[in-house]
Amino acid sequence: MHEPFGRPVADHRCRGPSAGGLLLPGGVVELLEADPMLAGLPWRALGVRMGAARKVGGSAVLIDAGRLGGAAHRLYPPLPVPETVQRAMEAAFPAVRLVARPGAQDMMQVLATADAVHFHGHGTVRGTVASLLLPSAKEEDPPYHFGSWDLAGLRPGRLSLAVISACHGGAGGGDPWNPRGLVRALKAAGAKNVLANEWSVDSLAGSRFFERFYGQMARGMDVADAVESAAAGLRSHPDTSHPYYWAGWRIY
Repeated sequence: MHEPFGRPVADHRCRGPSAGGLLLPGGVVELLEADPMLAGLPWRALGVRMGAARKVGGSAVLIDAGRLGGAAHRLYPPLPVPETVQRAMEAAFPAVRLVARPGAQDMMQVLATADAVHFHGHGTVRGTVASLLLPSAKEEDPPYHFGSWDLAGLRPGRLSLAVISACHGGAGGGDPWNPRGLVRALKAAGAKNVLANEWSVDSLAGSRFFERFYGQMARGMDVADAVESAAAGLRSHPDTSHPYYWAGWRIY
């Protein structure tokens, strides 16, 4: 049993998307709440080619912000970087540098200088404002909310791919170009491709998604084709066949 256009009812780890919809014969979605971005699209098209996707080269940075510590630990449990995802990244890029427990300045420095960035951690959204949670310098302090307000001063660099592996990284009230959204801020800062999920992210499904995504990039696929292949891999597995697990991933 599933909620329409959302998570399986038995899965209590995260919440599904706000808009409702029905999966019709032929793989076409009919939205219960009108959404011009999604209405009438086949499921296999969701998550890909929202922007000009291309092949990515150069060095990559893996940002590990999955351990917030302090009181936040109760609300946001630790999310260690899956070793399989790190190995897949290392196969896809000539060099991968790990940055653990980043602060806002670390994020800005990485985004300004790297060819590809993969953020692994927690995200949150209030209304149409999405932010990434960063560990505080002091264990007892709450996490820092890193958002579009931080990215406003980022000058365009050489960033070809920005991956947000966090809940609601692509959220924006149904509008990915929302001026307070992370996607638009990263695109304005020069990122050629931004991969993010509007919804909550299931950890196991996310791990499988990125293993296949980077595996296909290592074989020479461009970003959009790798996203579609990764989504197809989740669709083909009985445990992750529901659209909640794969349809939220989009490349901008």
